[in-house]
Amino acid sequence: MDRYRFLIGLYRCMIVLDGMRAYANPGRRFFANAPAMQLADTLRGHDLDLDTWTEYMSPYPSLLIETGLHRILIDVGAGSMTPGCGNLLANLGKSGITAQDVDTVILTHGHADHVGGLVNGDGSLIFPRAHYYITQEEWDFWTGEPDLTSLAIGDEEREMMVQRAQESLLALEGRVRFVEGEQEIVPGIVAIPAPGHTPGHMAVGVYSHGSAMLNIADAALHPIALEHPEWRSVFDLDWEQAERSLRMLMQRAYEEHMLVFGYHFCFPCLGHVTPSSAGWQWQPGEVRLAA
Repeated sequence: MDRYRFLIGLYRCMIVLDGMRAYANPGRRFFANAPAMQLADTLRGHDLDLDTWTEYMSPYPSLLIETGLHRILIDVGAGSMTPGCGNLLANLGKSGITAQDVDTVILTHGHADHVGGLVNGDGSLIFPRAHYYITQEEWDFWTGEPDLTSLAIGDEEREMMVQRAQESLLALEGRVRFVEGEQEIVPGIVAIPAPGHTPGHMAVGVYSHGSAMLNIADAALHPIALEHPEWRSVFDLDWEQAERSLRMLMQRAYEEHMLVFGYHFCFPCLGHVTPSSAGWQWQPGEVRLAA
């Protein structure tokens, strides 16, 4: 499955796959600060073994929203930066949507799997008619001299993250609009600050005729993270702030009865959350399908 259509109120939505990537050693990379015995027990409750769970295949999906006035794309996948990706345009085309049809692109943060699909090989913008939105904090961090020394990853991986972010984001210079705080970008589409994973990481709320969805981007990389918001990944810059952001988002999703979209969750990445003893429980959910 490379596309999934559904409705939020009167808004026609579609999750569009750019590709897949295998993450090695997911237990220890997604839950880097989890006590080993507690992590092993939690994983067993999901029929996973810490020592034999050697790979997690993550989707890289963009979220398309058609409001009737706007075609909004939230994140653009990894594009040609990652093997097995770069399928976003082709999969949009299967539904009759071209790059020229997209008028708004929202970037939740600057990691390559979210911004790598911004430019062609010649450096030109793939979505030439779009207005681009990102937080000022995120832009300043990645286009300056980002300090990634707190990430528990190798130097080569850090250097690659910076290089790919700058290759993509700097192509937007003069075209980007900066989001400040909680802000409605276009009617019904609301940017929600959720820093920690990166300095200017944000979630996006979608509201239409009494229905709502929350795109949490990378506030959690796996549904198990919702059960223990204090367990953070090696890709989170500020673990304490990331935990606060995830707790805020989950509480909001529960209180506002929002459908939740988790970028790295199993495709189509949709579900609901309910409170559990330490955090929240993920419930993959049926949604109102669009024709």
